[in-house]
Amino acid sequence: MTDTAELLDVIGRSVDAGGSLAVATVIETRGSTPREVGAKMLIRPDGGIAGTIGGGCGEADVWRAALDVIDTKVPESVFVDLTQEMNLQSEAVCGGTMRIFVEPRYPAGVPSEEGVAPPGDGYAAAIRAALLARRPAALVTVVRGDPPLVVGAHMLVTPEQSEGSLGVLAADTSAREAAKRVLCTVGTRPFLHRLTGLSGEEQGEAFIELFLPVARLLILGAGHIAVPLAHVAQILDFEVTVWDDRAAFANRQRFPTVHDVRVAGFDRDLAGYVSEAVDERTFVVLVTRGHQQDVPALRALLASKAPYIGMIGSKRRVWTVLKLLHGEGVPAEQLLRVYAPVGLDIEAITPAEIAVAICGELVKILRGGKARSLSEATRELFQRRFGRLSAPPDLELEAETSILMDLAGVRSEG
Repeated sequence: MTDTAELLDVIGRSVDAGGSLAVATVIETRGSTPREVGAKMLIRPDGGIAGTIGGGCGEADVWRAALDVIDTKVPESVFVDLTQEMNLQSEAVCGGTMRIFVEPRYPAGVPSEEGVAPPGDGYAAAIRAALLARRPAALVTVVRGDPPLVVGAHMLVTPEQSEGSLGVLAADTSAREAAKRVLCTVGTRPFLHRLTGLSGEEQGEAFIELFLPVARLLILGAGHIAVPLAHVAQILDFEVTVWDDRAAFANRQRFPTVHDVRVAGFDRDLAGYVSEAVDERTFVVLVTRGHQQDVPALRALLASKAPYIGMIGSKRRVWTVLKLLHGEGVPAEQLLRVYAPVGLDIEAITPAEIAVAICGELVKILRGGKARSLSEATRELFQRRFGRLSAPPDLELEAETSILMDLAGVRSEG
C-alpha cells in the first residue's frame, strides 16, 4: 500500500469514528525544499502525526497551526521560509520556501462557523475506492478566495463525472475542465489553478491534486536483466508482473516478491492480457531473448493504452524489428512510441546497471523529467527515414543500407 493510500485510510477511519484531525498539504514550493508539492501530513488532536512535510522548525509551525485548525475548523495557509542564513545553529535550512494549506476533517453534525467548508472526510473514501478500481481522480480544493467562494470547499473529479462545488458555478466549470485535462496524462503533477469569473476576473485559487492508481510494470522476458529490473522497480513502488514463455525462467524461485509471474506466449496469450489489463498506468519493458519474441509482443502492445513501451536490443536489432512491423502495415507513429534502445544514457553495462538505466527512464516518463534517453537519436533517425520504406525495392535497399550505416556510426563519403 502506498503512503497516500495509508493516509486516506487514516482520514476515513478517524472521521467514521467521530474524530477530527487536520490535513496539511504542500501546495506550492520555490527553490530547494525538503518535500514536493502534494506532500501531506495528518495531525490529530492529541498532537500525533502521520506522514511528513519535511521535518524541522517549518513542520513545527505547521503542527501548531494544525491544532488551531482542528479547534476552529477554519482552514489556514502557512508560509514556511527556509532561506535564512545557514550556520551551525540553524535548523532545516534548504534555501527555499513552502506554502502549506492546513484544513480540518471532522464528522457530519459537528457545529462549524458559517461559510466554512462542509464537514466530512474530504472525499477520502471515494478517492480510496477509485484507486482500488484503478480509476484516476482529482481533488480540487479552494485555497484562496472571497465569498461566494468557500475556502476549503472540495470538488472530486473523475474522467466520467464530478461531485461537490467550490461555491461558484464558473469556478466549478473552470476547475473541472482543468482537472479533466490532466487526469489521464502521464507526467502531470499537482498544481495551483487560478479561478476566474465569467468576465475573466480572478476570483481565487484552487489546488488540484491528482490521485492516480499504482503504476504497473509488465516485464516481457525473464532473463538475466529481468531479475534486477524487477527488484529496482519494486523499490520504486511499481507493481511488477514478469512474463515469459519459459517456465524455467518465469517462476517464483527467480522472482519471489513480484506481484505476478506468468508463463505464456508472446502472441495471442499476450494480446488477450493486454486488452484486459494494460491501462494508462501500465508501463511495459521488453527484455526478451530475441526479435522473434519482440515482434509479436509489439503487435499486441503498440495500439494499447500503455504510456511507455521500452525495448532492449542493439540499434540494428531495433531497426530490424521496427522495419518488419512497418512492412506489415503498422503506422510509423505507433512504431515511434517505442523507446529503443531502452533506458537513460548512463553508459550502463552490467545487468544491474541496465536495470537502473531502465528504471530511471520509467521515472522520467512518470514524472515528466528531462534526462536524455538512449532512444532519442534512433527515434529521430527512424522518423526521418520511415517514409522511404514505401519506395521501390532498389531505393528501399539503398535507404536501409544508409540507415544501418547511420546506426553503426558509419558515414558514407560524398
